Amino acid sequence: MAEEYVVTVLLFERFANVLTEEMNKLALKYPQLQISCFLDFNDFKESTHWGRTNILVLHFRKQSDVDETLQNNPIKWVHSITSGVDSYISSEIMKSMNIPLTSSKGAYDCGMAEWCMTVMLYFQKQMKVLFEQQNNHIYKLFHMPTLYGTTLVILGYGSIGKYVAKLAKGFGMRIIGIKQTASEPDEYADEIVETCRLHEFLPQADFLVMALPNIPSTENIIGAQQLYLMKKSAVLINVGRGANLDEDALIDALTNGNLKGAALDACKIEPIPQNSRLWDTSNIILSPHNCAVVSNVIELSSLCFEKHLLSFFDGNLKSTVDFNKGY
Repeated sequence: MAEEYVVTVLLFERFANVLTEEMNKLALKYPQLQISCFLDFNDFKESTHWGRTNILVLHFRKQSDVDETLQNNPIKWVHSITSGVDSYISSEIMKSMNIPLTSSKGAYDCGMAEWCMTVMLYFQKQMKVLFEQQNNHIYKLFHMPTLYGTTLVILGYGSIGKYVAKLAKGFGMRIIGIKQTASEPDEYADEIVETCRLHEFLPQADFLVMALPNIPSTENIIGAQQLYLMKKSAVLINVGRGANLDEDALIDALTNGNLKGAALDACKIEPIPQNSRLWDTSNIILSPHNCAVVSNVIELSSLCFEKHLLSFFDGNLKSTVDFNKGY
């Protein structure tokens, strides 16, 4: 008989019902799993799963929740339903226990990449001008550039960045991927260079896509100095983490005409405070950390979990998160 495992899923309010449904499907498919989902951490602590949980599945949970669970349960494996693992890699307890940590890396790539392309087309095709003309009943021809031949710099050329490059390649864009370690060009990027060469390529960027994790080396990696190097006609897009960007410097650049536009799906403070200057800055698109929220994202995330689950059953599970790199 297959060994039985107690699985606890700590839910975040968004998608809680859908994720619970997906986990219930897995419970039926794999009878050796005793799966329970909890929205409230105290409910978990008062349940029969507390003190017995072997597999911990997290969906946007605080480090304190993770640490307390690790200290009081025989955890063999931790999985993040999201691709981001910011709250978990900082856990010294998890590091010391050498517990495998996996994520749903890849499940969010398509939605985020499509959003990046939407933003690029919005600015390049001057949709704002079209809307203004329509609202004012004006029928007037104007210059509408193409994406073909423009340069896209992707800061954070990982799973998400590569998917952006895949779509952008179809538009004939020149693509520069930037990551911690340089490598040979792949089927999408024309060059893949290391982060220390960022300043060399920023002046070439017509579009800069930021798809970075939240680690100490990426905090405010784009600030006033970096924005000054960019073309006045350039557009910045952040789908990584709000901590990666100096928002005040961005607002100043947009206000002073030193940057054409920006689109932020991640901000330093979420929700964005009502008194934030971001709301009233022209030529900026604000998204409520929403670009990865496609119709089947939880199903895709659950498939990632199931893939790792099969490796776990076979005794071949390895951590997909590098604690030294921070992602």
